[in-house]
This record gives sequence, C-alpha cells and structure tokens, in this order.
Amino acid sequence: RNAFWREGEIQLRIPPDMTLSRLRVGGGQVTRVVPGEADMETRVIQLHQPAADVEVVVERRKEEIQLDTALEIAVLPPRVTARLTANLSSTYGSRFEIAAVVSPGWIVESVETEPVSSIDSYDILPSGQDGSGGQLQLLLKTAVGPERPVRVIVRAHRVAGATGMTGNNLQPLRFEQVQEGNQEVSIRVDPPFQLQL
Repeated sequence: RNAFWREGEIQLRIPPDMTLSRLRVGGGQVTRVVPGEADMETRVIQLHQPAADVEVVVERRKEEIQLDTALEIAVLPPRVTARLTANLSSTYGSRFEIAAVVSPGWIVESVETEPVSSIDSYDILPSGQDGSGGQLQLLLKTAVGPERPVRVIVRAHRVAGATGMTGNNLQPLRFEQVQEGNQEVSIRVDPPFQLQL
C-alpha cells in the first residue's frame, strides 16, 4: 500500500524559569501559543512536510527587578545635595547584588536600606580624580524578591556649576539592570540660582 504523509504537530513546552530567545521553523509554522499549568508556555508548531526543521534556543530567565524612585534635590550654593529613594521590587526571581552608575561630579555620602537589616555592605569605585562618579555596588543580606521589596536611600552631593545646571547634572546615579517605573523629582533652589522648566 502507498502511504502519504499529510502533516505533523510539535508541542514545544517552555518552563517558567526559561525564555525562548530563538525559534526557527522550516517547512512548518507556529499556529498558536497556549498558556499552560504552573506558568508553563506551550507553542504549537504545525509541520507541512516530513523533512521539516525546527531550531530552538532557550536561555535561563533573568531576574525582573522593578525600580520606582523619588529624588529630592537642594541647590544650596556652592553645593547641590541629593537624597535618592529607590524602591526595588521583583516581578520574577531574586537578586542580592544591586549596581548603579554614579554620575560624574557626584560624590556618594551614604547608602542605607529599609529594612535596615537588608544591607550587608556597599562599595563605591570612584572614576574621577576628585572622588566623584564611578560605580556603586550594593550587597544585600536579604535578596530583593517577589515578596521582599527593598528600599535603598542614597545621599550624595556635588559642586554647583557657576553657570547653572541642567537636568542631566541633577541625576546623582542610575541603577543598572532594572525596569524603571515611577520617577518623582522635587527641587529646592536658593539664590542666586533660579529654577527654569
């Protein structure tokens, strides 16, 4: 008897701790994506020929850290002071190490956490000859996780520019590998400076 191959189907199941970084289908196509049990995702691939080829590349899913900030700036010539409150939470995974780039001209005075017991240590690796800029590395005792948000409070200062300052100069640091959310800024300016928006 003659046999004819009509079509086949593959169900590709991706566990929640993995992400699909590449899927290439030759001789077929993805027909639907189905959410499964325990956050598992299933992709249904319809094959149109016997020699169909499917290439799959998956990677371990990275932590998803959400960042909301409140920045208080005081321009008090000849200094500018800042208090940055960073609320870190996680939508997936947990992280013990938090890194931030310190903007040129800024010098970090202190780093605290709430709860206070969350912080293990922090280090500042300055890049400028005046001790400004560089990298802030914060190590937590308790990791930021889905049920464990952490608040980080950074105090810093810089010299006020003689010709004024722009918005970029007023940002003391930027956290790395986070998803930025709400950002609130309050600015207090003392003479001879004036605030222009």
